[in-house]
Order: sequence, then C-alpha cells, then structure tokens
Amino acid sequence: MKILFHTNACWTNSGYGQQAAQLAPRLVADGHDVAISAFHGLQSGVLEWHGIRCYPNGFEAYGRDTIIPHSEHWFKDEPGLILTLIDVWVLPPDALKGKPCACWTPVDSYPAAPRVVEFFKRSGARPIAMSAHGVKSLTEAGLDPLYAPHAIDMKVFAPGDREDAKRKFGWQDDFVVGMVAANQDTVLSSRKGWPVAFQAFAEFAKKHIDALLMCHTELQGKANGVNLPNLARACGIDPDRIVFAEPYPYRNGMYPPDYMAELYNAFDVFLNPALGEGFGIPILEAQACGTPVITTDWTAMSELSTAGWAVEGEKVWSVQEAWWKMPHVSAVVDALEQAYDQAGGKREAAREFALQYDADLVFEKHWKPILDELEPSPSLDRAAGPMGSIPKAVDPLLTIYVPTFQRHELEDCLAALSPQVTEEVEIIISDNDPEASAERIVKTELGTNADYSARATNIGGNANILRGLTEGSAPYIWVIGDDDVLLPGAIEQTLEIIREHRPDRILHYSPEAKGRVAAGHVGTMASLIEELGDDPSFLIAATLITCNVWRRDIVDFAAGFDHLETSYPHIWATMNAETVVVADEPAISVGCNHPGDLIGWPRIYQEILDEIARQAGAGEILLDSATRWNFLSVGLPELVVV
Repeated sequence: MKILFHTNACWTNSGYGQQAAQLAPRLVADGHDVAISAFHGLQSGVLEWHGIRCYPNGFEAYGRDTIIPHSEHWFKDEPGLILTLIDVWVLPPDALKGKPCACWTPVDSYPAAPRVVEFFKRSGARPIAMSAHGVKSLTEAGLDPLYAPHAIDMKVFAPGDREDAKRKFGWQDDFVVGMVAANQDTVLSSRKGWPVAFQAFAEFAKKHIDALLMCHTELQGKANGVNLPNLARACGIDPDRIVFAEPYPYRNGMYPPDYMAELYNAFDVFLNPALGEGFGIPILEAQACGTPVITTDWTAMSELSTAGWAVEGEKVWSVQEAWWKMPHVSAVVDALEQAYDQAGGKREAAREFALQYDADLVFEKHWKPILDELEPSPSLDRAAGPMGSIPKAVDPLLTIYVPTFQRHELEDCLAALSPQVTEEVEIIISDNDPEASAERIVKTELGTNADYSARATNIGGNANILRGLTEGSAPYIWVIGDDDVLLPGAIEQTLEIIREHRPDRILHYSPEAKGRVAAGHVGTMASLIEELGDDPSFLIAATLITCNVWRRDIVDFAAGFDHLETSYPHIWATMNAETVVVADEPAISVGCNHPGDLIGWPRIYQEILDEIARQAGAGEILLDSATRWNFLSVGLPELVVV
C-alpha cells in the first residue's frame, strides 16, 4: 500500500519526529511504499531519508496547503492512504473529505475537545487513538477509533549504570528530580505544569538539601512559554539546586536519543505534573530506563504511571472546551517525599511496565491489524470517479448507512435502494464480516461510489447500528436494516420532508399498516402522542431502525452506548428528538424480526415508552395499550402481552 505520512521530519528530535522515525522504516519493511510529508523540519526541497522520500512544508503552518498535493503526487493513479500524526484540529477537514485518511491523534483532555470531534465528523477521516484514554473519549463522542500507542526503542532506552550516569553529569551526591517537557504554552499557566512542579520542588527542597531539579527544556519560554529562571526565583528555588539544558544544542536538536537515555538514567525520579497529555513519551522513556515517574492522574498519564505515583488535582476548564486537571502542589510534594524513600525499589517494575511499548512489539500487535483494515480497496475507492451505478455524492443532504453481516437479503435491500440514489445521498455499507463477504454484492448493486468497509473484527449488530448514527457527513442519517427494502420514491419523499421541515426525526411505515400511524403528522413528539391517542403502538413499531431518519446533531452517542445491550441503542441515542414528521405515504418493507425473542422485552419496551413520555412531557404510556397494533405493518408478528 502507498502511504503518505504527514508529520514531523524523521530526523527531528520532537516527539512526533521520533515516532515517525520508529514507524516509517517498519512500514517499509512490512512491504508498504512510504513517503513523509514533513510539515516541520524540511523546507523548499525533496530529500531522501534512509531511502524514504520526504516532501517539504509549504507556505501554511502544519502543511495545510501541501498535504493534498503531496498525496496526489505520491499516489498518482494508485490507491493510497494519508496517515497523519499531529493534533487534528490544525488540519483542513474539508480538503480531506472523501480521501482515504487516518489520523493518529492525541486526546489530552476529557471529554475529547469539540474541535477534535468536529474535525473527524467533517473530514470522515478514521481516528487512531494513541492511548486507551483516547479510545474511550473518541468512542464516547460517537467515533470509531483504532488504537496504536506510541512506542520506543527499548535497546536505546534501557537501564544503565546509574552511578556512572550521575558522575557524568556531576550529580553523584544529589537526589535528581528530572523534567523533560516542552515550554511553549502559557495557557492555564502552561499545560506541562511548570508552575506546579516548581512550587512543589521548592517545598520539597526545604527538607532535602541534596535535592536537584533538572529541566530539559527551553528555559526562557521564547515560544510563548514560561521564563523558567524567573519562575524559579518567584518560587524561592536556590539557583544552585536547579539546572537547565544548554540552550544552543537544545534549540538545534543536538541531544540524540542515546544522550537522553543516559540523562534518564541519572534521574532518581521523573516529574511530569501536566494538566493533560495525549500520550507523554518522556514518561515512557524514563520508565524504560528504570526511572519511576510522578504524573497527574488524568488523561493518558493515568495509564502510563504504573511504576510511580499518579497525583490528584482539580479539574480546570481549558480553552479547548474540555477538562484538564491541575495537580495539587501538596500532592506532588507528597509524591516527591515517597520517591525520596522508595524510588530505588520501583526501578525494575518501571522497566517491566515499559517493555509492552517496544517499537517492534507495538508494530506487530497494533499497526499490522490497523493497516489491514485501512488498506484502500481499488474496487471501491470513492475517489475513483463516476464508474458505478449510483452517482457520486456532492454536498449530501442524507447519509444512508446499511450495517450488515452475512445476509443474503442485502442484495434485495441494495437493489431497491440503488435506482433512488441522487447526488444528495451518500451510501455507506458497514460489513461486520472480516472476510468482506458483502463486497461483491455492494459492487454489483451500487458500483464504485458507495463507501464500503469490512471491519477487522465483528463488533456486533447493536454496535454497528449505533456507529451508523455518527458515520458520513450529511446532516440527516438513515440507518437501514440489511433485510429491509425501500419502496419506490422512499428517498425522494424523505428528501422533500427534510427540505421543507428540517425535523429532528422522520418516521416511516409499511403499506401493510393497519394500526394508527398519524400519516402526514407535522409537529412535536408530544403532539404525535396526542394524535395517536389510545393506540400508541406506532411508538413501539418505530423502534425498528429502518422506520427512522434522524437529524445528526440531536444524536447522543453516549446515551446509546449506555443502552447497547438492549438491542435499541439507536432509540436511546435519539430520545431528545423534539420535532417529528410522519411520512404521507408508506416507504418501507421490513424484514421479520420477533421482539419476543429478546430477553426481557416487555421491560425494555416499557422503559422506552417511559422515556419517550418523559422527554415529550406526556402522560404515562402503558405497554398493553402500545401492543394492540397488527405488527405486520412493519413485518413483525403480532405481540401478545401476558
């Protein structure tokens, strides 16, 4: 597979640069054709690095103006994948829309910052979280993240002779507290926690005359950071008890990995009281060298602080409109006191913990499965042009999402859908079968302009349906069962309703309906309940996925996720729909599923009815009055309440 890796140049000593240097050669060794789009570390010319082509940055920051041209030049007419390693909110989502793109992204707050979530929803790019915290946060936001942690070379970052390392730096008589962090963000007194660290060290040093604070960073804060010597004076730190990296070699990237490994070996404890971390590579590097760590118990730091101390603090609202955590100075002091007595006993555990992040191990365990899932399919590349039987979506108004798994009825479903599709409709088929058994049917019935993907693992029907509420880019989403059929004119009727009314919810039904459906109703959920009167059965029938079209921005993915095991997560995710339109004409024919097969279905349905009534401000709706309808109206056998 051709891959354009958009990140820092591999020879830079930034965290992103070092991760690129780890990953890119392994991608090549695995048989991929890789080029680097270096938005940092290369200007005005193409270079080769270990046989890997490296494209330069352009005129705009973060390569916003080069990522697409570089990908087109590198891929030419072949399928390819754009892989990014950078905060996604700096990237151009509209330019990446419809492109095969995956973003290896940090999430340094909780929940995931709105601008991060918005990027993925606008661009359609696939998130790759670099921490378990990132997976949790992105999943709760309704996204479908993959997972690959950062990794390091365990042969370089390894325990050495600690006494020799201390002697080399002249610290043989000191208890060294080390920090390795950027100093370029004054927001909330620096995300990296410099003020907290300095206050805590000043207090700690009052009791320990051998305490020394070493800061491997830019000391004057020239990149909108903190003037650290001034901060140290303000905190009362003795100038003899604090040292900084030499400015010239630090600024010019002259501290190579083997130097850093020796530095970590000279530390007695590593201190990282950041307000939030997307990952925190130095936390891992320190432990790989056998040095225990002190971090904030927040975001990715919580999962990386097994060999050490994770301190508590107070949540603070960040400019990202999400929570960071400011660690308590007193808690950091307590952790330093414990480290003074116990650090030596944690070194073996620190190394053992870090080994799971070995670069070769991470590539085999995480990257290979990810690459298998992300590899573009030449037969179904949406960028391939209008070769298929459905038109290519242009500024779609409606996303139709069909979750499937080894269903022969899918052919009928897609055959009925295909002639109705216009440029206002995008089609997404999500196959739970890792063997991609539906690919032939999709290609035959829909051609090349459908977005088809097969999951690496079967996530289950409920989860696949719930995912559908967040997929695509149109403002309205219609999740259709793979054994259901749209009647002629169904899509155009839906588009007309959207154009005229813009409701939160559109309700469809089948021509066999014999119960009360309130056809043509335009109003609120409360007014629909009132119109249904003594036969609210339609509320239960409409729990079937194909009966519903939703406005995307009312979807509450987390609420659906909390009810994943009910078989109706899509209903719980959309309970806050207020306005509703019932179609004038029947539009669907639904495959037969018996809700009586669902364990505890009376309780589940009653809970749904209770919540519908609560949200609508309506009176109590009893299950026995909501099962009078002949459920053949949606292809279901008649329900009998005992």
